[in-house]
Parts: sequence; structure tokens; C-alpha cells
Amino acid sequence: METETLTGLKERLDRVSDTYDGFKAAMISYAKKKPERYRKVMDYLDQNPDAESSDILWFVSSQDDFYEDAAPREEHGIQNI
Repeated sequence: METETLTGLKERLDRVSDTYDGFKAAMISYAKKKPERYRKVMDYLDQNPDAESSDILWFVSSQDDFYEDAAPREEHGIQNI
């Protein structure tokens, strides 16, 4: 994804009333992986200009592809001693 596009997203996230660095980093990381993710986030921001970080996080985490980026789960069994 182009740097100018991500800069536009960062500028939008900077205007969220309760924004913070970790929130911005997470949203940019999510959006830059697929163009459709970027469009969804930008559309949400357009339609919800007063959304706070928790509203945006809820929206993103409710997307079908949100967990595609999760770290793989490792199974650790209990060892008999």
C-alpha cells in the first residue's frame, strides 16, 4: 500500500478525540495488509466522524478477517513427572 494512502489514514486517526500511539499503530497495521481493509476503515471513519478509539477498535475486531493476523496458538501439554 502506498505511503501517501497510509499517511491519509494516520491523519484521520490523529483526529480521533482519544487517539493514542498504540491505537494508531494497530489500525495502520490492520489496514495496510489489504486494500479492502483500508477502505472499510476509511468508510467507517467517514460515516462515524465522532467515533472514539474504542468504537473503531470494536468495528475492526468485528471484521471477518480480523483474526487472520493472530499469532498461531501453540499447544503445551502437561508433562507427567
